[in-house]
Amino acid sequence: MKRMGDMAALALLFAVTYFQYRYVWIYHDDYAYASLSYGLGKPIGEISPANILRYLGWHYTHIGGRILFFFFQISAMQLGVQGFMLVQSVTTCLLLFTLYKIGCLIRGVENTRQKALILLLLLSLYLLIRVAVYRDSSFWASAASLYGWPQLPLAMGVFLAYACAADARWRNKSVYVCVALCFFIAGFSQEQVALSAVAFMPAFALFVLGKEAGKYKGLLLSGLLPALAGMAVLYAAPGNYVRMAYKGEPMPGLYAVATRIPEKTCYIAAKVFDSWFGALLGLSLALMVLAALARPERRRAVIATLPLWVMALAAAAVFYVAPVKGPRMFFPTLIWALTAASPAFSLWEGRYGKVALVLAVALFSFAGYNYYQRVFSGYHANYATCVLNDANLRKAAKQVPPPESVTFYRLPRRRHSNAMPYHNRAYIETWIKNYYKLPPGTVLVYERSPYASKRAPQQQEPAPSNP
Repeated sequence: MKRMGDMAALALLFAVTYFQYRYVWIYHDDYAYASLSYGLGKPIGEISPANILRYLGWHYTHIGGRILFFFFQISAMQLGVQGFMLVQSVTTCLLLFTLYKIGCLIRGVENTRQKALILLLLLSLYLLIRVAVYRDSSFWASAASLYGWPQLPLAMGVFLAYACAADARWRNKSVYVCVALCFFIAGFSQEQVALSAVAFMPAFALFVLGKEAGKYKGLLLSGLLPALAGMAVLYAAPGNYVRMAYKGEPMPGLYAVATRIPEKTCYIAAKVFDSWFGALLGLSLALMVLAALARPERRRAVIATLPLWVMALAAAAVFYVAPVKGPRMFFPTLIWALTAASPAFSLWEGRYGKVALVLAVALFSFAGYNYYQRVFSGYHANYATCVLNDANLRKAAKQVPPPESVTFYRLPRRRHSNAMPYHNRAYIETWIKNYYKLPPGTVLVYERSPYASKRAPQQQEPAPSNP
């Protein structure tokens, strides 16, 4: 019965994530990484395992240390856009499933209704994430591989830690090796993920293990030390300092950081809570606090979520020191905040179980409809134009001699795409030509999409910065 419940949860999650990425395309520097030309102007060579490693070695010394998941991204992009998005769907599905299992472990679920409450609240929060955050993280391949994909090994490590605390059968060397690998990968992935990974084990020892932390020394060290090692490799990359010097974006001093704390805190709070996501997160927090006060037997489960809140706050810490900011930087914080909040409705299961379930189903229905209106419909409207552009460029690349110009249609919904070359980003043209193997002199002629609505003019807005 337990296995059937997990299979049903997986099926629902995959259905959501498959349709979520079904109509997403590649944008901005995705073309550059897929062609091994980001930072070089031209490809380092033909796509091969040796050239990918060669390029990432150059990237580590000239651009930055985020090479581990760029390797996975570049490899996956050789499957084509649809193949890449399928990988993205599976990765996101597994991530959400692992987060759901973490919520079940924290709550100590006893029946199917509790599992359903956790899953529905988790998915509702996930679907209510702002479209700007989706556009700048999950729906931008080069950002998704940094801000989203590393969350999966980190979530697996977190799940194993909670499992070890709940059941002695998990406490063995094989599990500790898996924990070490998960936390090293997370530490070596991206700065915010690394901070969350390093912050977890101390918080886990303090809030979950408490006085018994000494008995779990092997578990704690197998998570903390590899996370620190991975983060050291990430931060030590010479490319980090080359890039900062090139962009003229030095890290602020301690005084500057201290003076901007009130401003940045208000900025983070406003961006998180001024939305449907924030409203549901606030409701979940209130229900958890009330459950801890009104039901002493549920207090331990509420306290067990605190390491996840610490991870969310650790990911948000970069806002105080980073010279740039973007919607994608919220994704790591939101992922761990929604995981921490996921047991909220299940804490009231029992006397208010039916009411909680009806509320959860209603919220999930609202979140799904809201997502369709805000996000899905926009990417679906752009998809036909993306396919048409792809066909035009591939056809041009096969012509001998290649044409002097190629028509490139503007996407109808600007809000539902990342940066394109006609958004005052002419440098993207070079990356597109490298990706399609067109001569550098090929001219891209921008025209209105034949799929654009005649009533709604195509908007041009400022494009985001690189991930």
